[in-house]
Amino acid sequence: MTVDGLEVEILPGRVAAVGQRLAAARRFLRDRDTPAGIRAEAFFANDGERLSGELRTLSRQIRDGDADGTGSRAWRTLRGLEREVEAFLGEAFALLAGARLVELEAGHGPEEAALHRGAEGLLHELGVDVGIPWDGLVVPALGWALSPRPGVIRLPFPMSGPWELPLAAHEFGHVVEERLVGPRGMPEVRNAVRAHANPAHLRELFADLYATWAVGPAYGFATVLLRLSPGDGGGPTHPADDLRADWILGALRRSGRRVKNAEWDAAVDRLEAARPVPSGADAWDDEGGREDAPAGPGEAELDGFIELLDQVPGIAYDGWHRTLNLRDAMDPARRGTPELPPGGTVRDVLNAAWMARLTWPEAEGAIRSEALRLLRDAAQPR
Repeated sequence: MTVDGLEVEILPGRVAAVGQRLAAARRFLRDRDTPAGIRAEAFFANDGERLSGELRTLSRQIRDGDADGTGSRAWRTLRGLEREVEAFLGEAFALLAGARLVELEAGHGPEEAALHRGAEGLLHELGVDVGIPWDGLVVPALGWALSPRPGVIRLPFPMSGPWELPLAAHEFGHVVEERLVGPRGMPEVRNAVRAHANPAHLRELFADLYATWAVGPAYGFATVLLRLSPGDGGGPTHPADDLRADWILGALRRSGRRVKNAEWDAAVDRLEAARPVPSGADAWDDEGGREDAPAGPGEAELDGFIELLDQVPGIAYDGWHRTLNLRDAMDPARRGTPELPPGGTVRDVLNAAWMARLTWPEAEGAIRSEALRLLRDAAQPR
């Protein structure tokens, strides 16, 4: 093609430009360490090498005049590679920006650093309990998500305090689900997911179920009180909020049969009263309260998944007695500083903090400060 008297090879030039951006990003990743001391490139090496190889192949095909390097076929290949490279660059930017925020938090934000350490500690505990050690990264981002990049979980920046930390367990639940559904996982889970009318919905419900079972009421408080919304009917990837609440509350009720504690049951009753309503016009009574709503579908699947989870030793939260003792120690009327009990965990702190906040709402600020201090003590050092 001739432009202002110059012969321009548009297709080879586009391939070269994409390759140059990819190469520059890979050089940048090679020169950066994450806060955990892991070279950032380690999270991108396989995809980076594959994309570089495919761009070299396309460039050679164009140069040699192969059938795959000419006409619409070559342009389709290039457009597909451009989309993949853009996704690669977006993930690289998110990881590097998040890693930099972690460095800033460590030096200038003691609260943010405590929350980040608490999230890492929670994932470490969960990984040990379920036999899937967590040695990845937790990086700040715009919201909770399991990154497409294996070994990376995003947490929201900034966080509102320790109250939403239990939500990290939902993202780890996707890691657990992938292990259970994979080739070496439980065939019952794999078959249930594949047979479900909407596998994406079932995966989200499984992550809720796992997080509830492994963390306890704190996950229910964080999700039902901070995340779920009345009338949210869900979408292609997420089920309706009322169904998510059904599964979370159903799991807490079933777990309560094992714990056999009146305060556990009272906490679940409180969540039941606050849960989102089904999408629809007449879910509220005349005084603005919530009318009784029918149980959501999926009871058989819920029970089946709980039965399967119970086959994994140590997966259920077992620190409720420590939670109650720690909650009592956070009573603002008591003197002294609450101390982490022997064997205390991040989950104990999160459950105790939520229970204390709901018991003494006027002391939320003091409870928050104590929880942050205890999180630093409970989180396992990396």
